[in-house]
Amino acid sequence: VRPPSLAPADAVDFFIAAGPERLDPAALLPCFGCFLSPPSPDCPPDCTPAEEEVAAGKKEAIRFLQHSISRQACTEGAVHNTLLTFLVERCAEDPAALTRYVAGAGMSSHPGRAHYDQHLAFRLCEEKGALKAAIQILCDLGDFEYAIDLALKADDLPTAKLVVEKVEEEDEVLKRALWRKIARGVVERGFGVSVTEAQIETEAAAMKAQLQQEAAAAA
Repeated sequence: VRPPSLAPADAVDFFIAAGPERLDPAALLPCFGCFLSPPSPDCPPDCTPAEEEVAAGKKEAIRFLQHSISRQACTEGAVHNTLLTFLVERCAEDPAALTRYVAGAGMSSHPGRAHYDQHLAFRLCEEKGALKAAIQILCDLGDFEYAIDLALKADDLPTAKLVVEKVEEEDEVLKRALWRKIARGVVERGFGVSVTEAQIETEAAAMKAQLQQEAAAAA
């Protein structure tokens, strides 16, 4: 537990310097729980920061957790879930940090699998309106149709198209279904553009040709 007189930045500097051999990142999580909204149940009873300390505390908690994950290769689910929660709480100030995490450092070596709780992450992102991160999580979970729905709900046609690109190249049936969903959404929501059946087929064929060219270049 950090001493009451120790500022969050100084505490984090100490934790980082000590290293995971002496200070397990997961064991330190209660030290940061008081900066969550609402505070974590396992927050130390004497850890009651003033309101002005909370923002600084969140920033320093993120710094420590990101260091533990990126520099110390921590894969503890509790550590990842705590970082995710802090990033969601600060997504209005730094949405890119949340999106980078869910698509990068938060993912495991198994395709589509994450070190954080993906269903919890999706719920938190959707509640906070962090739609790009929520859509990324849905794509990792394989729920491309709901991802398209969220993108269209936000009138974000470019993101809806990017969702289609995340589908496996050989799954032409799913891609075609997703393009149809986008076309319906364009008509129903009125994006100011029209998408015809021919355009859907052309777009799908162009995407397939591009992927084949990239594969040939990489071979």
